[in-house]
Amino acid sequence: LLRRRPDPMRQHLDEVRTADAWAQTQLLLPVFQPAQKPWIDEVLVLVDSGLTMEVWQSLARELATVLASSQVFAHVRLQRLAVDRLPWPPGALRAGVLVLLLTDAVGPHWWDGRMFDALDSWCGRCPVALLQLLPPWQWGRTALSVAQRAAVSNVEPAAANSRYGARLLDWWDDAPISPAAVLPVIPLDH
Repeated sequence: LLRRRPDPMRQHLDEVRTADAWAQTQLLLPVFQPAQKPWIDEVLVLVDSGLTMEVWQSLARELATVLASSQVFAHVRLQRLAVDRLPWPPGALRAGVLVLLLTDAVGPHWWDGRMFDALDSWCGRCPVALLQLLPPWQWGRTALSVAQRAAVSNVEPAAANSRYGARLLDWWDDAPISPAAVLPVIPLDH
């Protein structure tokens, strides 16, 4: 997340290369190089809007404040998930946006499959991670109980989840994993 990339729209003076060029040519001509910008343009902290999520609203605001004050990301946006409009949003997710879905995964939209359909759609567009509010020992009581556990890796920074690699943690299960379905789940107690 701390990785940076060149920003072709902004440049800054390279003092060392300018001094070297002046020493060699006796011409004082400035040498510029592209400025650096965060690899991730925007972090969208998307808060699940199920009934049980009401108690977590202040934590969501604090998380967005901490991410914004870190100055690692150009923009941090906090938004509630519109469950009645799933799969949301049709065009708002794009490359350069990291979606952190803050949830307990127990609302009806998780159990009827709408949320998993939305996640499949989002994971093909941008990097998405689920921030699970409940500790891992309670995940069996959530909709995450239907998911397979896998070790997730990516070889390209800020790539959409569909580009991730995954290896099942259950060595006896050799079922293939669909790349679109790979979703890192991060417990907030870690």
